[in-house]
Amino acid sequence: SAFSVGEKRKQAVAIRNNNPLLLEAVNAFIKKSRGSEFYNVLFNKYFKSRKSIRQLAKGRIENLDQNQLSPWDDIVRKYTDRYGFDWRLAVAQIYQESRFDPKVKSFAGAVGLMQLLPRTARSMGVKNIEDPIHNIEGGIKYLDWLRDRFPKDMPVSEKIWFTLASYNAGVGHVRDARRLARKLGHDPQRWFGHVENAMKLLSRKKYYQRARYGYVDGNEPVKYVREIKARYDAYTRLASGVDSARSLRAYAQAQ
Repeated sequence: SAFSVGEKRKQAVAIRNNNPLLLEAVNAFIKKSRGSEFYNVLFNKYFKSRKSIRQLAKGRIENLDQNQLSPWDDIVRKYTDRYGFDWRLAVAQIYQESRFDPKVKSFAGAVGLMQLLPRTARSMGVKNIEDPIHNIEGGIKYLDWLRDRFPKDMPVSEKIWFTLASYNAGVGHVRDARRLARKLGHDPQRWFGHVENAMKLLSRKKYYQRARYGYVDGNEPVKYVREIKARYDAYTRLASGVDSARSLRAYAQAQ
């Protein structure tokens, strides 16, 4: 959830006076749905289940009046300014990776807010992977390293999506997807609607057996990038325009 809706209020559906058939149909639908199994399952999930409510609450932004999206904003800003990224994008990625929990560990051994693998952390010079500050620094430094793996003539607005896909699936698989996209007539310089389509095909034998880096579940990076973008878009609408200008200046200085 990107924001709190406010106090509880009664909900209503407005129907024109001269449309009694629609009113009758809507009332019948509400009456039927309210007693259905589907309604009860949803009601219990979102209003009664403590586990679900706690999970939903993790995504709330509590300090919008202070222009704060997460508990880690100040640390994120420090390193995104250094490496030339939009801090709100990095916060969106951290939420995607760890739901802002610095102690989370994955079954694959990834650790912390940015879910760094120990070998990746070592390559980025991170000594204490479990320390939130070092974890964020290592993750953003790794994003910077990945971004440099793509052509300089790739538009800046596109390169970030390739970078995020590489963070999730590995730069080798993303390069395979670019090569496949070109063969299929897509634009290898554009992610949405182009390379992401080729990425999904790399889970099929017909395509991955000819790819340099082989099989990858391409649906994962596609979903990963789209969900981060959706949250990032919400953050950019909520955070101030001052931060937009600040992020652009930081990127220009980093180039």
